[in-house]
Amino acid sequence: MRCRVFSIAAALALAGCAHEQAGVRVQTVEVVKEVQVPCPVEVPARPAPIGALPSDARDALRIVGAKLLEYAGPGAYADRADAALRICTAERLPD
Repeated sequence: MRCRVFSIAAALALAGCAHEQAGVRVQTVEVVKEVQVPCPVEVPARPAPIGALPSDARDALRIVGAKLLEYAGPGAYADRADAALRICTAERLPD
């Protein structure tokens, strides 16, 4: 009799494990995220500072004019820096 009761209890216990429990469900999900990538261009070299200007106005004007051309002339620092920014930001902008 004990063996029969034990057999029935074991069968019921195993029957309880046979159905799926309503609780924790493990599911694998793939999430694609963008990561930050370094910009592929090199930073252009800044022009050297003006330094001390001579007391003669014409000489000072020539030096300031030359420095202005180093910064804002065609193909100068401002153009190279602008091109680098456009390259680095164009990759992240939506079409």
